[in-house]
Amino acid sequence: MEKLTYKPVSHDHEEFLRESKKGDMFRKEYEALGPIYAIIRELLLARKQSGLTQVAVARKIGTTKSAIVVF
Repeated sequence: MEKLTYKPVSHDHEEFLRESKKGDMFRKEYEALGPIYAIIRELLLARKQSGLTQVAVARKIGTTKSAIVVF
Protein backbone atom coordinates (compact mmCIF):
# COMPACT_ATOMS: atom_id res chain seq x y z
CA MET A 1 0.00 0.00 0.00
CA GLU A 2 1.24 3.46 -0.91
CA LYS A 3 2.17 5.87 1.84
CA LEU A 4 -0.54 8.55 1.97
CA THR A 5 0.54 12.15 2.19
CA TYR A 6 -1.43 15.28 2.84
CA LYS A 7 -1.93 17.30 -0.33
CA PRO A 8 -4.14 20.34 0.29
CA VAL A 9 -6.24 21.59 -2.58
CA SER A 10 -6.34 25.35 -3.00
CA HIS A 11 -9.77 26.94 -3.18
CA ASP A 12 -10.61 30.56 -3.91
CA HIS A 13 -14.24 30.87 -2.82
CA GLU A 14 -14.74 34.29 -4.40
CA GLU A 15 -13.47 32.98 -7.73
CA PHE A 16 -15.69 29.93 -7.38
CA LEU A 17 -18.74 32.17 -6.88
CA ARG A 18 -17.80 34.38 -9.83
CA GLU A 19 -17.47 31.38 -12.11
CA SER A 20 -20.55 29.63 -10.75
CA LYS A 21 -22.74 32.69 -11.15
CA LYS A 22 -22.10 32.60 -14.88
CA GLY A 23 -24.53 29.69 -15.05
CA ASP A 24 -28.17 30.80 -14.93
CA MET A 25 -29.41 28.03 -12.59
CA PHE A 26 -26.77 28.65 -9.93
CA ARG A 27 -27.37 32.41 -10.05
CA LYS A 28 -31.12 32.01 -9.53
CA GLU A 29 -30.68 29.63 -6.61
CA TYR A 30 -27.95 31.75 -5.02
CA GLU A 31 -29.97 34.94 -5.33
CA ALA A 32 -33.05 33.17 -3.95
CA LEU A 33 -31.14 32.74 -0.68
CA GLY A 34 -30.75 36.53 -0.32
CA PRO A 35 -33.85 37.07 1.85
CA ILE A 36 -32.85 34.22 4.18
CA TYR A 37 -29.39 35.69 4.70
CA ALA A 38 -30.92 39.13 5.25
CA ILE A 39 -33.03 37.72 8.09
CA ILE A 40 -29.99 35.99 9.59
CA ARG A 41 -28.01 39.27 9.46
CA GLU A 42 -30.88 41.08 11.22
CA LEU A 43 -31.05 38.42 13.95
CA LEU A 44 -27.30 38.57 14.50
CA LEU A 45 -27.37 42.37 14.66
CA ALA A 46 -30.26 42.32 17.14
CA ARG A 47 -28.45 39.83 19.40
CA LYS A 48 -25.27 41.91 19.25
CA GLN A 49 -27.08 45.18 19.99
CA SER A 50 -29.01 43.64 22.88
CA GLY A 51 -25.81 42.38 24.47
CA LEU A 52 -27.26 38.88 24.85
CA THR A 53 -24.97 35.88 24.70
CA GLN A 54 -25.73 32.72 22.77
CA VAL A 55 -26.60 31.04 26.04
CA ALA A 56 -29.03 33.81 27.05
CA VAL A 57 -30.82 33.68 23.70
CA ALA A 58 -30.97 29.88 23.83
CA ARG A 59 -32.53 29.94 27.30
CA LYS A 60 -35.11 32.51 26.23
CA ILE A 61 -36.30 30.41 23.31
CA GLY A 62 -35.86 27.02 24.97
CA THR A 63 -33.01 25.56 22.96
CA THR A 64 -29.29 24.94 23.28
CA LYS A 65 -26.35 27.28 22.73
CA SER A 66 -25.23 25.27 19.73
CA ALA A 67 -28.52 26.02 17.96
CA ILE A 68 -27.81 29.77 18.09
CA VAL A 69 -25.86 31.27 15.17
CA VAL A 70 -22.44 32.63 16.18
CA PHE A 71 -21.29 34.70 13.20
